[in-house]
Amino acid sequence: MNGRFWSPDEVDLVMACYEFTPTRELAELTGRSMSSIYRLANLLDLHKSPECIAEQARVEMRRPDHGGRRCQFQKGIVPHNKGKKMPAGWAPGRMRETQFKKGERSGKAAEHWMAIGAKRKIEGYLYIKISDIPNVPYTVNWKPMHVRLWEDKRGPVPAGHVVVFKDGNRDRVKISNLQLISRADLMRRNTIHNLPEPLKELIRLNGAIKRTITMRRKKDAEEQNERPAQSPVRNARKAE
Repeated sequence: MNGRFWSPDEVDLVMACYEFTPTRELAELTGRSMSSIYRLANLLDLHKSPECIAEQARVEMRRPDHGGRRCQFQKGIVPHNKGKKMPAGWAPGRMRETQFKKGERSGKAAEHWMAIGAKRKIEGYLYIKISDIPNVPYTVNWKPMHVRLWEDKRGPVPAGHVVVFKDGNRDRVKISNLQLISRADLMRRNTIHNLPEPLKELIRLNGAIKRTITMRRKKDAEEQNERPAQSPVRNARKAE
């Protein structure tokens, strides 16, 4: 990748930071292209967290040359259906009988619904429900409690920064246990260079095991796809 091999420390850095770190920052930190980071992540079966995906999309949309801007309503454009309403009571066929009524919940939606202010743990972090907007990603209605606490006490989190726990205990959501750092500092903080040698070796071993498992799964999947399907008649003869 980019003409040079990945060192074990670089691989461990990507494994530790890929989920919550923008790919552009990882590329700058390692001196590689974004495509190299993506290829390595695909090889290791790494995935971005929903929060990281939303943040990357928000940052990318700020670029004046972003392709999505062509699909946005430009200032001054009036939608063709502005001010138009369907006739009262209009609904084709059985549409009125089968459509959901406003505020109605049923099935799994009713079973899993939680009121605003409810708390739950998501990916190891405590979250609090701040709104109840239907059909949106959970990151819209739910916010990490430590981030909410920081914003209440210290103000908004600046772009390119994150709120972390000083002692690493995600359950101790107290303002005295929170710290605002840049994403670059977070990556440096997560590197194995700052850890004792026995722990470094354990992390490297864990990374090697994960890589082996990932490669084995891919190999098994490829072999399964290449294996010719046996005819039902042949299988029936074997059974006899």
